[in-house]
Amino acid sequence: MSSRVAATAAQLRSAEPATRIAGARALADLVRCYGLDALPALLASIDAAAIEFPGEGKFRPTEEPRPYAFYEPLHEGWRAAAKGDAEAAHEWYTALLDRIEAADPKTGARLLHVLTQDPWASPKGAGSPYGPLLAANATRVLGLLAGWTEAEQPAGRPGRLLLAIRQQATRQDPIMAELVQLGPVLLPADATGGAGDWIDLVLERHPDPLEGLAALLSAVPYAGPRRRDYAETLRGLLVTTDRVDLPDLAVRLRPYAERWTDDQLELVVREVLLGTGKARPSLPVVLRRAPDTRAVPEMLLDLGRSTPALAELSVVLADALAPRPAEPRAGTGVVFADENFKLVVINQLMYEQSVLTPKFDRDAFIDSFDDHEIEDTNGPTEEVLDYFRALPLTPEDLAQVVELDVDPCADIWSQIDEGWGGEEDYFAPTTYVDVAHLPNLRKIAIDMDAEEADLSALYARGIEVEVD
Repeated sequence: MSSRVAATAAQLRSAEPATRIAGARALADLVRCYGLDALPALLASIDAAAIEFPGEGKFRPTEEPRPYAFYEPLHEGWRAAAKGDAEAAHEWYTALLDRIEAADPKTGARLLHVLTQDPWASPKGAGSPYGPLLAANATRVLGLLAGWTEAEQPAGRPGRLLLAIRQQATRQDPIMAELVQLGPVLLPADATGGAGDWIDLVLERHPDPLEGLAALLSAVPYAGPRRRDYAETLRGLLVTTDRVDLPDLAVRLRPYAERWTDDQLELVVREVLLGTGKARPSLPVVLRRAPDTRAVPEMLLDLGRSTPALAELSVVLADALAPRPAEPRAGTGVVFADENFKLVVINQLMYEQSVLTPKFDRDAFIDSFDDHEIEDTNGPTEEVLDYFRALPLTPEDLAQVVELDVDPCADIWSQIDEGWGGEEDYFAPTTYVDVAHLPNLRKIAIDMDAEEADLSALYARGIEVEVD
């Protein structure tokens, strides 16, 4: 061993924090210079990492030197080793794992804490130079994680080892596909980290994402402090249809649900499905609007169990399937080529002639929906437009139209667009070919933009036309 390597190793094993920092600062150049021959200093750096700094763990340590002055040069040396001589890198990383595994939980957690203090690393999936070394030891590392998770609090070794994995591996590394399969084991110990990121990882990297998601859902009743975080995030997934095949997920989830106790089933239904949280819209809304979102609730109700939350869920589902009080009258009507012209005709029959009753009332219509179901936006309200689009107009209705006003002040426009002021042109018809459905129409007054509209059908019929 060279005298320089020996001197640096001695510094790293010193009881004096300042001396250990000096050794760490010398480590990177030493590794680059000596390669495998610098291994004694690398092994000494593991000993240095196991020693706690005075005042460490406080939010803002007042003692000097501070531990952060040690982390950066230490990782600069470790990164140089990972990118340098392959044998030295393997020996160092294996020795680090040996020490972590053999140490008492406190010392092991301390070593993992230092490993995760790499100032250039992030758990976002970019990876680090340690990644290939981690990949070579993936089975061992994941075995340690699973074993520790069942025996320890996540704030100790499990959570720190998980963070180290997330820092060192890219999202596409094979170890991540294996890691996400441990979700049902990690979740009860609160060792997965944030719910949203973990669920994204399951959907991206699990060999069978739906099975992985079902297994994760199955662990919610056993989850620790992050249970509500997971419940709310999973609920957001269950009330949308763009990320997951919900009917297939219901099939995957059923075997797990059948093993839940009544208390566990109550918890899942109450916190995941019925919980309000931040996720919008509410469950009754999505069940009504998106049939696929009914798959998981229907599966849970089909279990034939009885809990208060299931009873509530049954009522919610039944309400979602019931006809809405604001639905238009049933029947098949005449098909119009121009939607805006149909709206003009509806205005005449509903608000001028009272042929179509009851008159549509925007406020009553909005009140028939749950809070947040109708988005409050400028411009036409899509749900109101949908109502009028679906409203059937029969030949008998249309035969009663003799005169027609295409008027920006018509009542129907403010029903569709609460802020309508008459200045926009998005309600102006572009063609009048639908006058063919109005056999008794004699006169039409057009007070909306008609410069680009096709009026030929009006003149061909000999209808009196007034254009303002």
